[in-house]
Amino acid sequence: MYRIRESRPSQHYEIIDNNEQVVGKLTRMNNQILKLRLNQNNNEPVPEDLRMLIEDADGRFETLMQAIIAITGELNLQLADFLNNSVYYPCSGLHEKPLEILGSLSPNFLYADNGVDFENVQNNKRLSCGYCRINFEDLEPTDLHLIEKRGDERATFVALSHFERLSENSDEHGPNQIHLVFTGGEGVNTYATVYNIRVVAPTCLVHICPGQGFVENYCENLALAMEENLEGLPKYLLIDEAGCNADTQYYLRTVESYTPLRYWNCYNGIDEREGICILAVRQQPAPTEGELEVILEKLPDGTDCIGKPWTDFQEIL
Repeated sequence: MYRIRESRPSQHYEIIDNNEQVVGKLTRMNNQILKLRLNQNNNEPVPEDLRMLIEDADGRFETLMQAIIAITGELNLQLADFLNNSVYYPCSGLHEKPLEILGSLSPNFLYADNGVDFENVQNNKRLSCGYCRINFEDLEPTDLHLIEKRGDERATFVALSHFERLSENSDEHGPNQIHLVFTGGEGVNTYATVYNIRVVAPTCLVHICPGQGFVENYCENLALAMEENLEGLPKYLLIDEAGCNADTQYYLRTVESYTPLRYWNCYNGIDEREGICILAVRQQPAPTEGELEVILEKLPDGTDCIGKPWTDFQEIL
């Protein structure tokens, strides 16, 4: 079984096979390399030492990917396509609101929650947002190349459900099909082992009510995993008011890299009352006005809040 060891999170991950290192360090480009790419784009002369630096970094990334392929076999192209355009929801429970809100942005969802049983996922045949399951597959964790959390002896699972839009609903309701992969893995570990080692970022990350039972420092560890992804932060973030409030234990500090677009009423599950969930877009690179119009047209009706400060949503729960 392959495991991932976190070692100096701000620097790299190391992949471990039976406690032996089989892949070198995965390093992120430093500011000099980023500056070099900018200089190249501006057709400015590039110092020789910086040119060699970026060639060395590119070579190490290629070596890493070759090593990963050697370990796992040829990467499943279907899975790669799924992850490149996916919504990731750690500590998800069976919460369906993101499916309703985000289905038009991406029909591919990856839910992760080690507090949900396989039977509950298997019995979830109909979605309240207007979809019915047409196919269900019980996969092996290795199909997703999942790496179980160190010290966690509970066997995880991976289940794939295909849902189809009910015939009485039009195209405006959402995509014709929704594809939901549900894993019983821990949220942060799943992000690192599914997305980070492939150098792929989800299109959107959902952070709504991670629950009272999550591990200590969960939100900080999730922020670190997001920042360590060499592909960058997800383009979108769907978050509740607790997640954007630094005075709560649910605060996700990467929220400061996003700007709000629209919000909806959403049961938050913390104190059994209705809250809100806010869709935000990454500030860099910022979308153009035309791109924003296209994004907002795809979303269900809600309250627009483009560019509002996060303090407008920060209620202490």
